[in-house]
Amino acid sequence: MLISRSIVLYILIWFISVLSCHGQQRPLITERARTIENGHFLFDIGIEFFKNTTIPFSGLKGDMTRAGVIAARFGFGSRVEVQMFGTVHQFLNISEQFAAPGSRDLKFSGNSTSDYGDITLATKIRLTKEVQGQPVLGFRFGVELPNSSNWKGLGTDETNVFGEILLEKNFNRINLISSAGLAILGDPVDAGSQDDLFIYGLGAIIEASPRLNIVAEINGRTGKPAAKSEFVWPLIPEVPLYTPVKAVGAASQARLRVGIQLEAHGMVWDLGSFWGLRDTDPSFGIIFGVSKDFQF
Repeated sequence: MLISRSIVLYILIWFISVLSCHGQQRPLITERARTIENGHFLFDIGIEFFKNTTIPFSGLKGDMTRAGVIAARFGFGSRVEVQMFGTVHQFLNISEQFAAPGSRDLKFSGNSTSDYGDITLATKIRLTKEVQGQPVLGFRFGVELPNSSNWKGLGTDETNVFGEILLEKNFNRINLISSAGLAILGDPVDAGSQDDLFIYGLGAIIEASPRLNIVAEINGRTGKPAAKSEFVWPLIPEVPLYTPVKAVGAASQARLRVGIQLEAHGMVWDLGSFWGLRDTDPSFGIIFGVSKDFQF
């Protein structure tokens, strides 16, 4: 028992004493072109709340809470970063239900549902350095695995693939980041078909002080998924049933995030707000998390 307590104490001391965070990403979604240093492991975890979240395939709408939003980034060499993202638990408090192709497969009771989040695996490669006024150029590609169940209304059971070009340029205390690419999303309604969407992001990281950054971004996706509609009876009698939606595929998105990054106690804490700019986006959200950089 004494040995076990000593091991736990050692791990806690080691966790507190390792280096502070480098290459901080949270609460931004737009990916930076720079990779983390070789031999470093950047881990972050957070919680997110989004109001009026719509899931077109399942025909559900409500307030979404995502607890244990995690990201792990590994630096290999001077140019390569391997990434893994996921959510430990997500919970939807349902306020509306509308007819959709996935409604008939829902298997839960009450006016709420929960499940794991999808897992994303990605690799980022830094192609150039920032020299003589030229921005950092990078490329990132990855796959999103269908861990969320369509039975619980939070997933589509489709595997998605994406690739994007990354640019990053520093102007004194302002760091500008941008991304543009293509996402190939599986179509949960028509077998053998897919939705090809343009994905984009533009953000800024402003150094207000040596320990405080102000961050902002706009990111999203746009395209023309195939229009589909289907009438089904409501799963939850006490939740009103609305008219069928015509597009249940990959809806366009445009989302704004504003927040801060604060370095304290050897970690970087982040707090941000979210606003959806399209009808298919959540209307508002709050984001909170913490990041830690480990060197091995």
